[in-house]
Amino acid sequence: MTFKEGERVLIPCDAQPGAFSTEYLVNITMDDGVLSGFVRKEFVLVEEDAPSYVEGRIVKIEPTAVVVRLPGSFFTVAAGTAELTPEWAEANLATATA
Repeated sequence: MTFKEGERVLIPCDAQPGAFSTEYLVNITMDDGVLSGFVRKEFVLVEEDAPSYVEGRIVKIEPTAVVVRLPGSFFTVAAGTAELTPEWAEANLATATA
C-alpha cells in the first residue's frame, strides 16, 4: 500500500470504555511498545466480535517512519503523533473511507 500525506487511516487498537461515556481508552500495540490514551468515540470504530480501530491522519512520510496524527489525549506522545515503522504501517494500517 502506498501512503500519502493527509490520508485518513485506521489503526488497529484495543478499545474499552474510558472514564467518560463520550470516550474510549485505546491501546495501540506497535513495534516498540504500546501507545495508550483516551479518544472520543466518534474517532474509534468498535464492533462486537471484530477488531477495533482508531482513526488517524498521515502527516509525514519518511524513509524510516510514517508519522500519524492521532485524535485524543495519549499518555506518551505529547505532540499527538506516532511514528510508525514503514513495515508496521504496511502490515497494519487500513485506508479510512467516507
